[in-house]
Amino acid sequence: MVFFLASCNDPVFYVISTDVRPLEPIIKGVPTNFAVYDGALYVASGRVLYKYWNNNPDDTNNPAIWYGGESVSAVPQPAVPGGGSIIQIASTGNYLYALCFSDSGGGSSARSILQRYNGAEWEELNVETGVIMLNIFAANDYIFIKTQIPGGGFRVMYAAGTVSAGTAIMPLMLNNEPFEGNITGAVFDGSNYYICTSQGIFKAPNPASGVTIIYRDDSPGIQFIGMINLETANNIIALITRGTSSQGARLYLLQDDNLTLAKVDATTDISLGNRIATGALAIYRTAGDQKLLLAGRQDRLNYIAESGFSYGYLELEIDSNGIKTETSDDGVTKNKNFVEPGRNSPSTVGTENVERYTFRSTIGKHPVNYLFQAPSDIDREMILFASTQKNGVWSYRDRSGKGQWNAEDNKLPR
Repeated sequence: MVFFLASCNDPVFYVISTDVRPLEPIIKGVPTNFAVYDGALYVASGRVLYKYWNNNPDDTNNPAIWYGGESVSAVPQPAVPGGGSIIQIASTGNYLYALCFSDSGGGSSARSILQRYNGAEWEELNVETGVIMLNIFAANDYIFIKTQIPGGGFRVMYAAGTVSAGTAIMPLMLNNEPFEGNITGAVFDGSNYYICTSQGIFKAPNPASGVTIIYRDDSPGIQFIGMINLETANNIIALITRGTSSQGARLYLLQDDNLTLAKVDATTDISLGNRIATGALAIYRTAGDQKLLLAGRQDRLNYIAESGFSYGYLELEIDSNGIKTETSDDGVTKNKNFVEPGRNSPSTVGTENVERYTFRSTIGKHPVNYLFQAPSDIDREMILFASTQKNGVWSYRDRSGKGQWNAEDNKLPR
């Protein structure tokens, strides 16, 4: 009989050695996106709205912590329909919005409520009978809403932050007709509003005057599932496609109303490789003010909990001009591409091998719906948070002297 002994340098044993005991998340289940309002960071899960806040920012020893759950009375809660939950939140600066949905009876009993918090109380915005609100997207002082209209089909509606409570949300117009489409994102570049649907990109200097088409393809080809302002000097907006089983998610750039497929060089697209995108997009800033574009990835269309290191997110370095370039030893300059965290510097995690593998064995095991870095005026540490598809809110922060992704548990030594 022959025995084979594996050394500790074996990659399989190395990965096992970097496994991290998962913590119990303080915010469980399927969290929403994150939103900043009145000096605090918010997220919701189930029927509860949570608040991440530093109640004494002048004290350098006083950390930001989560309020909600057991301390739910510390966070004003929106009214949630019976059997329902908060499915999305948003902020326009003056208001914090919460979209609540209930389908406890199924089918025709589905009900949605859009509310906004004005700093003192929650107010409901009206929608015409039979319309169901499914998603909300904030851009500057407007909220854009994906709705399902009676008889089927999706319609984009909107509300300005200046409307009074009880005012009905209005249909966004395209060519003097209600704008029908599956909205997946909205941004403001300082002058204009941009909206993406799964099949197109649209522009509105003033949403009350309707939108115009920048790009539209009604065939089942490109499917945009997210957009974000890269906050560059030249107003570049990034869009990510869903991707397919045969071709992974691709990055597109919108500048001066011109849409282009982002390229590493003439022959290589900037992409998530062969992975599809979850739609999660975020800008991450390092302590040295370097910037990364983060994009959530998923290995399959369905969530396979037993899958290996197939999820999490990828990183792409950007600068004030857009995609960061690099020059090879032979003098060839090209754009950078998405890479796994820890592979290059700068990164959201450490660049040592142990930290790269720890990423894979922690957040890398979970599909991520949303990513968000806390602003410095809320959290001096500027913690990076992730809303996972079914395992609560996670964070990357110092744990026992090492940077580590794990569930956010509110009991960490700060």
